[in-house]
Amino acid sequence: MLPSPVSSRRRPFRKPSYSNLGQDSWSYKIKQLSQRSRVTNLAVLILTSTLLLSVFLNVKHWLQNVTPSVSLLKSIEETISRPNEIKKLEHLIIVPGHGIWTGNEQEEIQEESTWELEHYQSGGGAQTRIGAFVSHIRGGVHLADSDPKSLLVFSGGATRKGTPTSEAASYFSLALTLQILDTSPPRQGGLPTYERTTIEDYALDSFQNLLFSVARFRAFTGHYPERITVVGYGLKEARFSELHRAALRWPVDKDKWHYVGIDMDDTAALKEAVKGERLNGYEPYTRDLYGCHGTLLEKRRLRNVHRRTHPYHISAPEIAPLFEWCPDTEPPSSRARLSSNKLTDPAIGTFTSVYNGLLPWDED
Repeated sequence: MLPSPVSSRRRPFRKPSYSNLGQDSWSYKIKQLSQRSRVTNLAVLILTSTLLLSVFLNVKHWLQNVTPSVSLLKSIEETISRPNEIKKLEHLIIVPGHGIWTGNEQEEIQEESTWELEHYQSGGGAQTRIGAFVSHIRGGVHLADSDPKSLLVFSGGATRKGTPTSEAASYFSLALTLQILDTSPPRQGGLPTYERTTIEDYALDSFQNLLFSVARFRAFTGHYPERITVVGYGLKEARFSELHRAALRWPVDKDKWHYVGIDMDDTAALKEAVKGERLNGYEPYTRDLYGCHGTLLEKRRLRNVHRRTHPYHISAPEIAPLFEWCPDTEPPSSRARLSSNKLTDPAIGTFTSVYNGLLPWDED
């Protein structure tokens, strides 16, 4: 039998009729859902990709914003006793270390031979630098004396091959040698300064001086500080106040943040130090806010001569994600702005995205 000619009449396609089914009936709904639809492979691909992207972004957002609710491990927590006087502390005073004192007597403090210093710290300007170190220690102790709700933290790791002693431990030892840590309770009540002084001996740079000291406060008191004071070089104030503070998203309010700057007395040495700070300190952190890339990361490796690892993921679990935050390269249009508004046009190839997860000191 021959096929029908092209010009022959064809029956038009008709959609199935469900007029005999009620629109609210289950059979009607099944029929409607089971009808053929003209969906292209491209449409399926787009819908699937959109779904997967949505799931990925939601999971990523959740992981970044989750704050661990776990406390210290029971085996560790049971070994720590925190009297009420310790729990009432709220003011963190940080003295960052810059060298390691290996002496024993007061007469040895100003002797360069009793200090483990960086190469650039040695030589002609060593005496004025050592004088500044001692002034930082005295300044921190003085502030702790005047505030019975403060915890004084000497911060700095074991950064020299010549000794296993840390910068922090040597500063504490120097303060004891100077006999400036009061062991008698203050008149206004509370604990003596000596009992409100501790060390943070894992920091390998200035950013870690701040971050790890906050974690040390948590381990010592059981909670996070309400305000922070840093006592250090005046020439490093911009680095701490504009960059490190902003990286932690710590409030800039005067009742929450304070920096006490004490520089070396030698004018010529100070002038050179200011240049070095700008070139080797401040500017590198404007490009690598968390110090986890390139030159700043290499400095940490070089200073970690004893291959030590810090314990703060366990002792400060609420900020564990912050320890791991290391921003990738991002285009200028997507970079977070620091609250100081000084970094308005970062160079391409920088790592300045501010951590956006929850933090214990976030304001409601």
